Amino acid sequence: MSDDSGPILDLRPKKPLPPAFSDDTMWSLDGRIGRGDFWVRSIMIGGLSVGAGFIIGLLSNTNTIATGDARDLTTILSILLNIAFGWFLLATHVKRWHDLNYSGWISLINFLPQTVYLLTISLPSDLLYEHGLDRSARDAIGIAAIAMSLFVLIFLGFCRGTKGPNSFGDDPI
Repeated sequence: MSDDSGPILDLRPKKPLPPAFSDDTMWSLDGRIGRGDFWVRSIMIGGLSVGAGFIIGLLSNTNTIATGDARDLTTILSILLNIAFGWFLLATHVKRWHDLNYSGWISLINFLPQTVYLLTISLPSDLLYEHGLDRSARDAIGIAAIAMSLFVLIFLGFCRGTKGPNSFGDDPI
């Protein structure tokens, strides 16, 4: 018989998580991360977003004949997940900009066009048309948002960070 009084099934990781993936650094806007952590986080959030979207889509499709309460629940769940994923992505981008010795505010260069595009596809078409924004203008905004996102992804993903400490912290490498 063993004197071990621990849990029967211990699911804790045997090795500690790398510092870039600890709870306090995943959600914080402080510090720096390197290119490798940036790619891992970006792929992770992309995969989680696609998976969550798929599950919410299945829930929405199975609840289309159900009451409006079920649709409202999936809408609220979708909004909450988008806020959490958006914050995690923002924290990832801010830390990567910090590694390049830029202010985290430059992250708005990517989020602003996407937000404008999301507004243009969310608002009623007749309201937008009254203000001079027809379908071709909305499509141009979408193309510009995609181009800006690709530029930022390439820049953050492939440019080497500042060697040694900078004004945002120690070198993550």
